[in-house]
Amino acid sequence: MTLRLLLAALLALGIAGPAAAAEPKHRFADLAPIPLKSGPNTIERFAPDGRSAIVTLGWRENGNAHAYDLFLVLMQGHGGGWNVVGFDNLTASGGGFEDTIRDAPHTGEDMVRSVRFVRGRIDGEPATMVFVAQRGFDPEEGIPGPSLVDYTVYRLMPGEEVGTTTDMFQPVETLQSTIRFCHAEKALLRQFGLPLTKGYAGPDTADGC
Repeated sequence: MTLRLLLAALLALGIAGPAAAAEPKHRFADLAPIPLKSGPNTIERFAPDGRSAIVTLGWRENGNAHAYDLFLVLMQGHGGGWNVVGFDNLTASGGGFEDTIRDAPHTGEDMVRSVRFVRGRIDGEPATMVFVAQRGFDPEEGIPGPSLVDYTVYRLMPGEEVGTTTDMFQPVETLQSTIRFCHAEKALLRQFGLPLTKGYAGPDTADGC
């Protein structure tokens, strides 16, 4: 067995090599991905307070390898009606408040950005979350090449600031991997134990390379 194959096997077992990322500040447990199909998905008891949601998954064709999935979340407000649930992407380096969130499959074999809706617990409290893994880009390697991954975990929370939505997904955890991946889903599997989707099209290796 080559050194690379041995390392891949040990990483798959989670017993060798460096930690996947720095230690998270929050404790995530009982993580269960919310399955979504193309089109509108009615999710009962989407919010921890029992309210339902409609998560619409649409494919945005781009005519090349940079098409993507777009996710729009609607949730019933306390006064009735369906309200957009936004995403707070405002950071010290830029960004802003967005009404939707998107992934970046590229060819599917080398997914750049993975977005997963998940139920679970944060520090023992029930929560509805969105886990995002964003691979970096090395000009010398190109998109298929191995790269470090930035993780962001969003938590569904009430919107309280001017310019936000009534309910919103607020980032509560940001991490960067210490090892390189060629597929964002493999990064989420390694860091948080989120299972691969049924449509996973990458290599059957620990890092997706």
